[in-house]
Amino acid sequence: MPKASATIGSVLDELLAEACERNAPAELVLVRSDGLAVTARVRFLKLIDDEILADKPGDGERAGQIPLDRSITVHLVIGGVRYQFDTVVVEHRNWVELNSEQLVPGIVLRKPSEIARSERRADYRVSLAGISPIDVEMVRGDPDVRDACLWEPGRIVARMLNISAGGVALLATRRQLRSAKRGERYFLSFDLADADEGFCVLAEIRQVFFVEASDSLRLALAFREWGGRHFRHDQRRITKFITEQQRRLLRMRK
Repeated sequence: MPKASATIGSVLDELLAEACERNAPAELVLVRSDGLAVTARVRFLKLIDDEILADKPGDGERAGQIPLDRSITVHLVIGGVRYQFDTVVVEHRNWVELNSEQLVPGIVLRKPSEIARSERRADYRVSLAGISPIDVEMVRGDPDVRDACLWEPGRIVARMLNISAGGVALLATRRQLRSAKRGERYFLSFDLADADEGFCVLAEIRQVFFVEASDSLRLALAFREWGGRHFRHDQRRITKFITEQQRRLLRMRK
């Protein structure tokens, strides 16, 4: 979530003008009524009066699911600082000037009245790119019985993308996970390197994203307490794993 203080006036114009001059990449996020988050990536091209011109996302990015005049959140990095603001797509254009020699299909965003820095995550999140894949078995929690799971045929196997002490991101195919909604709970079973035993944690879906040009869903889940001391013990072991991965990354950069 953004901080309470926001940038306004001429400083706002300067930030957006810099983003356009650098053709900064931005991520547009629309949260649908069913809680599913649809994302699309664009490049900022030009700031004109109260409008921001950007190139149009490709078909693989599900641009058609971001309609006109629907509230969206824009995430971008300007000068090494993360910002976000709320706006709407007000127009689709056939051609927008990318540079003096090239025109591209584009969209028009309404210039925001304010832009805010994005806060850092409360927990350090480590990416698992470059290490052996970690599979996660998912079993749906029973909505009516606390700390119980549903008896369903087969288990969903997802791939872990990153992890923190507070949650995890998973990639699941839509062949196995046909639908997912915010607030649904799953028991997750997985192994981490050098851990003396496996993990079984309860997690709640916070966000669901379509993966571009794929049949997969990207899930962001937050861990939820269950089993008292057992849960806190798992959190300590996850934190130990994260610390070891941080050290590994630092050694690789030397």
